[in-house]
Amino acid sequence: ATRVAVVTTTTTTTTSYSVGGIFFLLTAIIILAYLATAYLNGGFRVIKRRTVCLLIGPAGAGKTTILKQLQHGKAPASGTVTSLIPNEEEVAVDAGAGEKRAVRVVDFPGHYKLRSGAGKYIDIARQIIFVTDALVYKDSERVREAANFLFAILTTPSVLRDRPTVFVACNKSERMNAFSPEFIRKRLEQEIEVLTRTVDPEEVPGADRVLDMFARVQIEKISAKKGNLKALVGQL
Repeated sequence: ATRVAVVTTTTTTTTSYSVGGIFFLLTAIIILAYLATAYLNGGFRVIKRRTVCLLIGPAGAGKTTILKQLQHGKAPASGTVTSLIPNEEEVAVDAGAGEKRAVRVVDFPGHYKLRSGAGKYIDIARQIIFVTDALVYKDSERVREAANFLFAILTTPSVLRDRPTVFVACNKSERMNAFSPEFIRKRLEQEIEVLTRTVDPEEVPGADRVLDMFARVQIEKISAKKGNLKALVGQL
């Protein structure tokens, strides 16, 4: 009777071990298959934490002046400021009830030759403030430049994936010849619509979604020179 008990126990243990081994082997195969597929598809994407407010847009739109206003409450005495490298500063904005909170703001240069480096900041931007010159919207070439730049931002893979806030700030609105946000929206939309029809959707994934995304973008007038940044600060 004792021998029978020993045989039975040994058989049960062996069977359990075999099932466990098979389960482990299948799990390992699934994990290896997943890793191989991910590698062949371009590797793993690390989702970066979005921690900054990004000021971006064509050269001469007033991004650096906005940053100086946010920092010091006044525009630079020299007037127009040209940036050749990104400026990153911590600014204090109104949090309500007399309180202030710190916001990390990046002012990225607008010259077209420097724009290739914008991607790393777009990937970590919680708010993307696209600053445009409200005086140029009768100049087709300048409008096309702004629309192409904004289109490139909206089709950035991380923007398509994470949908950070995108806000268009129409600067220099204090000038008599400044165009209204409604007119600027219309002109940008016209150019973006042309781009969505002409680009190859395989080369620019997400191009077919840009018009819908742009329809949800808020567009407001501001004046960096006069310190009228209320609409912009409300986005921070």
